[in-house]
Amino acid sequence: MRRLLTTAFFVAIATLAALPPASAQDASLVAKARAILAETETFKEKATFRLVGQPKAISFKNNDKETEFLFTIDPKKDYRLLGYCDDYCDGVDMFAETANGDDIGKDQRDDSVSEIDVAPNASGSKVKAILYPGYCVRETCIAAVALFEVLQ
Repeated sequence: MRRLLTTAFFVAIATLAALPPASAQDASLVAKARAILAETETFKEKATFRLVGQPKAISFKNNDKETEFLFTIDPKKDYRLLGYCDDYCDGVDMFAETANGDDIGKDQRDDSVSEIDVAPNASGSKVKAILYPGYCVRETCIAAVALFEVLQ
């Protein structure tokens, strides 16, 4: 089901020769992040989420190294990091660390979505998401990380 929801979005993006302008890219990435989140087990358990800022995206080629994204958070709140890759990428792994490099969590499942929960006081006021996109079957692929606050 999650694959069906994600296919239409990434087909539209992947057919473009270049990334769209920032405002169009931001709107598309927000829609994609929310669609993926709606299919997660936590969401189905009736937790509610609020997107914090805009998803942070990269365009990458094969053999690109990991990309780090730094998010500012309130250390008293729960968060969920959501990493994802388009349909032309064979998967995405993600690690989360504190600003000092201490481990928060990881998701190395063999799929196109990575989810990591960030518990209160786990990371201070900064959390670093390290995204490892998989093999890209096109010249370039798109991957992104979104940060959600858990409201429930």
